[in-house]
Amino acid sequence: MLVALAAIAPAHAGEIEISEAWIRNIPGGAPSAGYFRLRNGTDGAVRLVAAESPAYGRIGLHRTTDSGMAHVERVNVPAGGQVAFAPGGYHLMLMEQRKPVEIDDRIPIRLRFADGKERTARFIVRPPYAQGPE
Repeated sequence: MLVALAAIAPAHAGEIEISEAWIRNIPGGAPSAGYFRLRNGTDGAVRLVAAESPAYGRIGLHRTTDSGMAHVERVNVPAGGQVAFAPGGYHLMLMEQRKPVEIDDRIPIRLRFADGKERTARFIVRPPYAQGPE
């Protein structure tokens, strides 16, 4: 139980918080998706511009809309606001898996912001049918 709670606990670094971090793992090395909640406790807007992980060769910022899925260059988070990366909306597209990952693994992913700041969180790996980190 404590291990599961640690996987979804917020990762604090300064005033930007990453919580509820999880990966919907798609078998066979197909691209998977990463989800989380990004809270901006600063007094200015922040822009998420990239992500990287030793477990994946490429990670893209994507958004699903009624007209399909598209790559986005940045995700703006207003001062004092938050953005949910969730199924059917913003997500990380995890491509070129470097080694097999297993359910319940914790994968480090570093988020990079336009101002040069970085934050890292461990994303818990969930099965393809999962709807959240638990």
